[in-house]
Amino acid sequence: KERSEGPRTTQGPIRTNQGPDEQTMPKRRASRSHRAAAVVALGTLLQGALSFAPTNSHSSRSDRGVTTSPTQLFDFIRGEAVDAEPFNLDEGGVGLAKRTAVRVSGAVKPSSKEGTELTDMAKCIDNLTRYERLRPVEESTVGSLDDVAVICKGGGKELYQDPGSNNRVEDKVVKLAPLEAAASALTSVTGSISEDKTVVFNFLGGDDLIIGEVTEACKMLVGNLEMGSKNKIRFNSVSFTDVPAGTCSVTVVATGASAGGKEGTEASVARGELYSLGGGWATVCEGDAAAED
Repeated sequence: KERSEGPRTTQGPIRTNQGPDEQTMPKRRASRSHRAAAVVALGTLLQGALSFAPTNSHSSRSDRGVTTSPTQLFDFIRGEAVDAEPFNLDEGGVGLAKRTAVRVSGAVKPSSKEGTELTDMAKCIDNLTRYERLRPVEESTVGSLDDVAVICKGGGKELYQDPGSNNRVEDKVVKLAPLEAAASALTSVTGSISEDKTVVFNFLGGDDLIIGEVTEACKMLVGNLEMGSKNKIRFNSVSFTDVPAGTCSVTVVATGASAGGKEGTEASVARGELYSLGGGWATVCEGDAAAED
């Protein structure tokens, strides 16, 4: 008996019972290709890293076929030898720079008859000079100048006292070395100052000497020293490395002498420039002024 069948096609029925090898073959191929790509990428990264590996300038090494080479900065990056002698900062040009003295000077101009109020001290500064050294001054040199007199001198130390946990303002103590030096000097005033004399305040401190504190000390001296309205007043502030940090001395000199015909330390003292240092005297000389760059 003939059955009516639809048109037959050349494609057979779809098989659903494929074996496990036939089903997973495409996935395994893809997995192998991913692993191969990862291996190639890892090899590239290793080759790039090895190309930056540090080597010395005398030899090179080969690692898995990758040859490394020294960096261009190798000859410039060198450590200090273990047994090398440490660099002495007190010798040579560095030591010279450390031992130089820097002087700031100017004129003090009272803005009232009483002299307790001063004009802007920043405007009073008229000179800044660097000297290669401080020169010692013999006591005999100071005494040999008849028209030069030391009116007073004093020293001061800086002090900061923390109030602690109570944070009370009245328990906080701040003492500034230049102001302490001025207060000390005012307790040892000897003699009077005639109106025809020039009065010079000479401050000497370490590298931490602050000009603003010096000018405040100048105000204290002007307000408490007995001077006439015709007295000319100048100040010198010298910072010198060999002076201990946090300390300052002040020497008040009245002079009517002239530096004309005098040389060296004698000429400086005649101008009224005299500093108290280590129980003795010192000054700066114009011949030691550092040349301008």
